[in-house]
Amino acid sequence: MQNPRSSPFLTIDARVRARNQSWRVQARQPFAGGEAATLVPDDGAPLRAVTLLSPFDEIVAAPTRLRSASRAVAARAGLRALATVRPATGIWTGLRGQFDLLPWQFEPLLRVLDGATRLLLADEVGLGKTLQALLIVGELRARGVASRALILTPPALRHTWHAELSRLHLDGTIVDRGILSTLAPHDVHQPWRSSDIVISSIDLVKRPDTRAAVEASAFDIL
Repeated sequence: MQNPRSSPFLTIDARVRARNQSWRVQARQPFAGGEAATLVPDDGAPLRAVTLLSPFDEIVAAPTRLRSASRAVAARAGLRALATVRPATGIWTGLRGQFDLLPWQFEPLLRVLDGATRLLLADEVGLGKTLQALLIVGELRARGVASRALILTPPALRHTWHAELSRLHLDGTIVDRGILSTLAPHDVHQPWRSSDIVISSIDLVKRPDTRAAVEASAFDIL
């Protein structure tokens, strides 16, 4: 009859402890009232295989080993955790964008995080007003404060704004006359609800028929 205490873990190649030594099970042979286990050293000690009889020798399951990571792996994991941490009062989206920012370009975003709801960016051409505005959009979306944004630009700049969105890993939909002629006949609101970020021209939206559909669609940021 097998010893019920020892047999569950006396499987081939299992790690066990016996006689204050770590072993691996090389072979096992049940007999009436017990089991003969052939064990080989588990820690590289220059000992030959031994055959122990259970239950006369106490053979117990060895504790599970924890894998140890190298210092380089541990350092990379730590740096990755620090890079992705989201402090309550810090900026969540700026670090992962595909651009180089100057410190002063964060000022409008910090104003919004401080409670501002209306902002005028009046820097000169080429100083990054588009990127500053999109940082605000991305940050409010990441924090769950806002979901849908409407971007109104001169017609010639619609595709510029669309391209800039990708630098923040955001996606948007351009709504123009062609889209309206295709979708609006079926549902005048559908084009304006087709994406969480909609880009359109000021001239198109200020048309009375178009403006009514836009105003009936929920946007959190303009």
